[in-house]
Amino acid sequence: MKAEITVKSIPTYTPRDKPYEIVDTKVSGLILRIQPTGTATFYYCYKAEGRNRRFKIGPGGKFITSGGGKTIFETGIHPDVARNTAKKKAGEVASGIDPQEERQQRRKEQVAAKAKSLAGFLDIHYASFLATERRSGSKTEKRIRSLFSWLLDTPMDTITPLQIQSWRKKQLEGGKSPVTVNRDLADLKSMLSKAVELGVITEHPLAKLKPVKTDDNSRVRYLSPDEERRLLEALDKREAEAREARQRFNEWRRQRRLDPLPEITEQEFSDHLKPLIILALNVGLRRGELFKLEWQDIDFLHNILTVRAAAAKGGKPRHIPLNTIALQTLKQWKKQGSGSGLVFPGKNGERLDNVSSSWRRVIKKSKIKDFHFHDCRHDFATKILRSGTDIVTLSKLMGHATLKMTLRYAHVSDTSLVTAVDRLANCY
Repeated sequence: MKAEITVKSIPTYTPRDKPYEIVDTKVSGLILRIQPTGTATFYYCYKAEGRNRRFKIGPGGKFITSGGGKTIFETGIHPDVARNTAKKKAGEVASGIDPQEERQQRRKEQVAAKAKSLAGFLDIHYASFLATERRSGSKTEKRIRSLFSWLLDTPMDTITPLQIQSWRKKQLEGGKSPVTVNRDLADLKSMLSKAVELGVITEHPLAKLKPVKTDDNSRVRYLSPDEERRLLEALDKREAEAREARQRFNEWRRQRRLDPLPEITEQEFSDHLKPLIILALNVGLRRGELFKLEWQDIDFLHNILTVRAAAAKGGKPRHIPLNTIALQTLKQWKKQGSGSGLVFPGKNGERLDNVSSSWRRVIKKSKIKDFHFHDCRHDFATKILRSGTDIVTLSKLMGHATLKMTLRYAHVSDTSLVTAVDRLANCY
């Protein structure tokens, strides 16, 4: 249909079952396309390199049905504005410029610019990388988006150390510890390193920015022989109380002619807590590694426990020999379960979330002060070193990324210092 497109005529072009077009008689190539949905759109039609093409100018308006069933027209851009745009694009075509290619190029440039921004790189590349390659990837992504929300629209290659130093100062003044600030900044720097690796940016803008200096507060807490005895006694007492409670409950059921539950024998564990703690003390796994441990990771033939890369903090597998205590504990615990899937499953077979409450109760009954679940790992490392194992071997058993992390345990077996001080006494 050909007609002069005017403000008055557009509302008369009501929607049909199929799209149709009004060809403007004043400017060649200008059309108004009416969709069955009621949307009217201006286009400029032209030919380039022997092909018919069209350039979207903008909305001409929209037919809207009100609540009472009445159809009204919401106006879009003025027809004269559409004509001026069509004339401008006709001039570009006459000069050999394809408006559609120009728009596509702008879109490509916009996409490329977005990919170089912090938010764009997160959306397009880094979020999926974190989800598949990092154990706490979703938490890291949320932390970056939250802490650096003011940087999200910034091109990554324009981020400056001065900006981050200013942010870091505010964080520290707000009460955050240097360790926490360094960890948060490490997340951002890792993301920028990935951007360099993928070629999104050429240089790391924060490569020379050093972390905040922190005090050496590395904590090494291990059990004394007396504390270890009290902990094991508390666990045994907990087991005995669970067996007695089961017996009382079964007697209650029998009195009501109900089937009793299986009794807990002297050799069995009442639940996962005791075997979990014994394994932590004798194998030195991190809590998360224990929670992710599967029966397929235990080689009972060669007495080896494997921490899979997917379960390890550093993403690297390691193999730990099982001593007699750990081996017997695992064998007994396996008899009580299905022998497949997770070694320490939670409710409905899902992965354990935490053992904080039961751990606190046992520690309280043991009358042990300032000893956390993670300290079982420190206790393991301390005993290994005191047994004569060298620091390099301990580093492999612990799964440390660097030897420096293991050296904090060195003092517990450094007899050379004692010898040196004793030698001093002989000089008098």
